[in-house]
Amino acid sequence: MKLDGRIAVVSGAFRGIGKASAEILAAEGAHVIALDIIDGEPVYASPRIAYRRFDVASPQMWDDLAKELERIDILVNSAGITLTRSGLTDLDLSEWNRIIVVAVLLLAALLVLALALAARTQTPRRSPIAVAL
Repeated sequence: MKLDGRIAVVSGAFRGIGKASAEILAAEGAHVIALDIIDGEPVYASPRIAYRRFDVASPQMWDDLAKELERIDILVNSAGITLTRSGLTDLDLSEWNRIIVVAVLLLAALLVLALALAARTQTPRRSPIAVAL
């Protein structure tokens, strides 16, 4: 398998594109840490996927994850939120701020995590891969 021995972190992995990304990476041999804010137990096609409830807007959760991992090879940013189904014109300021915080903080956290772990453990022949969906 192409990704044997690789460690992948996928946000927004409870369902949709994030879940599909986690399953494809696992099918190719990666060990996947699937993150999402949704409570519950998602059903994955592979035992190589470990789910954890995770708020991507929490710097503390990112710090804890970075301390736990020895390295990271692949980052997939698939998390995103919409808090209202009625449309953009009905968003109040607090809803808009939460959407922006999740988007901006997630990207920043993923990049910092990748750089910190890469500097700590990567060899010259292996560079982390980051994808934002």
